[in-house]
Amino acid sequence: MSSTVNGLKTELRRTFFVIFCFSVYHLLAQSKRGNIVNKSQGGDNYVNSAKDIVNYPKIYDNIFIMKVLFVMGEVEALGIEYLSSFLKANGHDTRLLFDPRLFNYRSPDFRNEFLEKVFDLRQYLVKHAKMEKPDLIAFSVLSNEYYWARDLAKVLKDELPRASIVFGNIHPSTAADHVLKNIWIDFVIRGEGEHALCELADSLEQGKDFRDIKNLCYRSDGKIVKNPLRPHIADLDSLPFPDRDLFFNIGYPFNIGQMVMASRGCSFACTFCSNNAWRKMYFGENYMTEPSYLRKRSVDNVIKELKWAKERYDPKLIRFNDDDLFYPEAWLKEFSKRYREEIGLPYKCFANPNSVNEETVSYLKSSGCKQVQMGIQTANPDVRKIIGRPMPNEIIKKAIQLIREEAGITLIVDNMFGLPGEKEDDYEALLKFYRENPVDSIQCYFVKFWPGTDILRQAVENGILSKEMAEQLEEEPFRGDINAKMDVHPDEALPYYMLFETWNYFPRIGWLLEKLRFHYFMSRFSFNPFNLLKFIYMMVLRRTDRFQHPRHGYELSGHRYPRVAIKWGFKRILLYARELIRMESGIV
Repeated sequence: MSSTVNGLKTELRRTFFVIFCFSVYHLLAQSKRGNIVNKSQGGDNYVNSAKDIVNYPKIYDNIFIMKVLFVMGEVEALGIEYLSSFLKANGHDTRLLFDPRLFNYRSPDFRNEFLEKVFDLRQYLVKHAKMEKPDLIAFSVLSNEYYWARDLAKVLKDELPRASIVFGNIHPSTAADHVLKNIWIDFVIRGEGEHALCELADSLEQGKDFRDIKNLCYRSDGKIVKNPLRPHIADLDSLPFPDRDLFFNIGYPFNIGQMVMASRGCSFACTFCSNNAWRKMYFGENYMTEPSYLRKRSVDNVIKELKWAKERYDPKLIRFNDDDLFYPEAWLKEFSKRYREEIGLPYKCFANPNSVNEETVSYLKSSGCKQVQMGIQTANPDVRKIIGRPMPNEIIKKAIQLIREEAGITLIVDNMFGLPGEKEDDYEALLKFYRENPVDSIQCYFVKFWPGTDILRQAVENGILSKEMAEQLEEEPFRGDINAKMDVHPDEALPYYMLFETWNYFPRIGWLLEKLRFHYFMSRFSFNPFNLLKFIYMMVLRRTDRFQHPRHGYELSGHRYPRVAIKWGFKRILLYARELIRMESGIV
């Protein structure tokens, strides 16, 4: 105990010392004058050229080089890596501008306004962007990242007025009209972006007309034009492997594991999920039943990528980001055999309870799966029908038993509070459900009503949102992550949210809270003491490269490992400081 306390004291002293040093530098740097000196391409967190990645086959005949700067915050983005590799395969140069967003995380647990200002790297990001002199700046934007991306894009446009700015991913796709009202955002790409972004880069480089590019949205004569969508990419094997160098070169924790997508799309269309919005965008009235939305890579192609990644990056863990790796079963059977024989690394995946059976679980166990994350959302099957997940509780109970008890695989479950049709009795039923069917970790979220999803309509029908508020949310999303409780969420959900979160990190305290029903009392405080305990717990964690427990899982998010993120942030700050001092002193 004393050694732990001494260790924490040492870490605190180090933290305050580095903050002091950075503050002194910050004051000195602000007092200096001089122009920024452009340095040679590259740097410790950038890829030098397409040749540094892989000699991908050229997809287009006409090659026009353009510098594209991707901007991302907090987490690794597999979508950006695919876009980057596709652009490099066609001769363009890509870079990454990464903002760790220290203490400005999407999750509210470790957000702190004072520390956010101390660790704000925006001025350094802008200076690095000016050094890169990009032709095109590309943001991949989820709804809960929209305000951060919008504000940073404005700063970049002010400093780099000749660079075009394009937004893509789910939020710009579903709210393109609203996004393009910001005059500093030049383009929006809806849907899958590989071909559209590459065609846009070609057109801008050659000075050609971009107005006929499918998936592209833009302003013309004061009006917003939304071009029709091209079909989904049916053959995923035709895409080059994702450009992991973008994030790998940043360093820890992005160099400890490998994220992989063996498919695109999902066989389900849950009303709260982005897949619901994607389906509606592409298939209209048939969006719930259209089977072509789910596309799977061949087993051979996935294994080739993993072999390439093992040789190039030496990952310790693999994370499959597919919505449901278990489906289809024939694919999983072939994959598990080859994965065990040719790859052999521990991995995590996601599953839908409907796809879990004795065979699929045996395939995962034999191939070395260490962790499964499965969505349950609520213990009320009637509410699950409303949100597009029709399944009885017996299927979920069976899935828990097969994965956790019989296969011995660590199981994380997801739950959502504030769903349409949900009552306070359902939270008590959820508590009883997990007493009878224990799992390793219970992840809790407050439902968000994202643009383009059916759950917006359901929220109005159930009196959660007014019609006016729902119309506003179609354009302007909620601020904050899915962890954050909003005014529209029921207050009676908060005690259960606190209880499950406490269980995850402090099982004995959680058990005591439940027995004493003390979580009801604690939920009345505006300050949640268990967030502080969780912060201290996570600050002590030293490693992320293991699946020893769900809370140690390979998540690649700074807010899950604040101790690692802070150290990384200090390292970046010191590197930026060194570079800026050299530039401002005229040293190239």
